[in-house]
Amino acid sequence: MFGINEIIKKGSLCLVALVLFLCFAHEASAAKVTVVNKTSVKVSVALQWWADGSVSRGGTKGWFGVKPGKSRTIVWNGIDGAAVQVGYMGFYAKGKGLVWSGDSSELHGSGWIHPKKSFKTENPDQAIPGGQKVNFRWFDINFTDGGARAVGRIVLRP
Repeated sequence: MFGINEIIKKGSLCLVALVLFLCFAHEASAAKVTVVNKTSVKVSVALQWWADGSVSRGGTKGWFGVKPGKSRTIVWNGIDGAAVQVGYMGFYAKGKGLVWSGDSSELHGSGWIHPKKSFKTENPDQAIPGGQKVNFRWFDINFTDGGARAVGRIVLRP
């Protein structure tokens, strides 16, 4: 039979374990996106993730070069996996006169890029000095590892 002190002690340990589980359950995770370049030019790709809730969250990151006729898998660590599960991922790409962008009528498809330098933003409306706001095109994502990873594929055609 357990005394009251033992019950409190065991209950406290269970509560601590539950709190730790909940903290790690919404920890930053990763997106793994494969870009297939079916053009004859090198293409530079920028990615975006976005989620709306009580506070809008998201960000952009670029540039990732993909050679003509090749594929590249991009892993973006540190994004909010729980947010991506209820949000979106998008891309913006360009290469020698070719541009893949979203439609300005899409609800939340805009984000900041820098036209020449690598960049990373930490929220959807963060301006980049010398940058520009563009429309991102949404693409389908799936989830693996219990929702810890977003996995997607983008095919760029001329």
